[in-house]
Amino acid sequence: MKGLTLKRSLLAVSAVCVAGIGGLVNCASDEDTSVVIVTNCNLASLRATDVSEATVKTYHDTASEFLRETEQLIEAIKTECNTMNAALGLPTGATMKAACNTIAARVKAANDLIPVPDGGFPVGTVPAPWVSVRFADDCIPDPNAERTCIDGCSGKPACDQAAACPPDQRVGTCSGECTGLCFEQGVAAGSCVGACEGRTEMGFTDAGAPPQCAGVCEGTCAANAWTGNCAAGCTAGFVGLCAGTCTGVCEGAPINVQDNDAGADAGPMPPPTNADGNCKGVCRGQCSSNASGSCTARCQGAFAGGACGNCVGTCISTSQASVQDLTRCTGSCTSSKATCPGTCTGACSNSAPGFACKVGLNCDANDQCKRACRLKGLFASKCDAPPSVEVRAAGDALLLDVFTKHGPAFAKLVKEVSQLRFAVLDLADRTTGDFEKIGVVRLAAFKCVDEGKDVYRRAQANYNELVSVSKTIQGTAY
Repeated sequence: MKGLTLKRSLLAVSAVCVAGIGGLVNCASDEDTSVVIVTNCNLASLRATDVSEATVKTYHDTASEFLRETEQLIEAIKTECNTMNAALGLPTGATMKAACNTIAARVKAANDLIPVPDGGFPVGTVPAPWVSVRFADDCIPDPNAERTCIDGCSGKPACDQAAACPPDQRVGTCSGECTGLCFEQGVAAGSCVGACEGRTEMGFTDAGAPPQCAGVCEGTCAANAWTGNCAAGCTAGFVGLCAGTCTGVCEGAPINVQDNDAGADAGPMPPPTNADGNCKGVCRGQCSSNASGSCTARCQGAFAGGACGNCVGTCISTSQASVQDLTRCTGSCTSSKATCPGTCTGACSNSAPGFACKVGLNCDANDQCKRACRLKGLFASKCDAPPSVEVRAAGDALLLDVFTKHGPAFAKLVKEVSQLRFAVLDLADRTTGDFEKIGVVRLAAFKCVDEGKDVYRRAQANYNELVSVSKTIQGTAY
């Protein structure tokens, strides 16, 4: 143990020990006249055979892992934001904040193009953003990390995971009957009788009713108005950026209009078929091609990156909207089926070994041990990049391309940040009294508790910054 060792008489030692309770002095037995003044935490001095001190070490290790996770995520997100900056032709940033705020400014510029109706928006309402990125917040807990951790600090027989996890909270392969929900990745046409998340091939039903897409439409939009990107342009009521030829008003000034004979009022020319990019700002009126914004006429060409009330192409959605018989779910299908070839979430008549538990294991262990080990399992969780993300990007076609390409990688990192929210809840406000309740008495152990709290506070500051940066793709700087 690091510290200063003093030799004193037995009487002096007794006096110091009484005065040192709750302070920096650690005393040995009555026969030992040495006193160790504890100055810092030495994890090696904690006794593994003492359940309370093994728990202190687990708490300290978990706080340290929380800090490492946040530091690694800060670096990874900074790199991903700079990758998107380079693709957008924007300057890179030396810090996560600088790198990601550049993207936030680009998103805000597109959202600022949203047309304001005469008289403004109704009180208490906020227009839907033109640019947004949505994805499912799903990560699979590690089936072994939490249980192994608990076995190391519980002082009890090995945790029985089957008994410690409620049946309806299990996630894994089911070799029997799945009475929960079955999760499958990519299923054949007509076989997803439930909810599809990700990519769904849309088509008209037998009754001829237009299929509803709750997310982003890609391919063909048969509605008479849209917000998004249309390769064929817009023939009426356009507001946004026009990579073709703009007819009407560009940045508040008339463009591509002609004076009529006999003193008639000037009027717009028919929509041109060329694409000279004559308007470098906001175009209002008509756009010959590659229109990115909102339009009050039907899109006559390829549509992408926006909302459409009548989508007959591909719907990309994270809302798990119900699908119909004539659709093909190429994303993930969640349905109720007894024989589940994918992952069963919930009760199963014969769960395969190694299933994960969506909630903390209810093993026989003290509260601080279970709190710390629940996080060990979360830190080991598997957060995959989604195969596709729901990207809306009207008003900025390049932003649509970049978010579509890099959105899954960014989504994976944001999902990992989301997992850390449990660390904030389970490690926050741990006190000396919390560890006294589980039997901690030695000052050396309390010193490690104090150091663990300091590490946690540093990790929490990183986490708060990470939560803020995850909002940059919504146009929110921090």
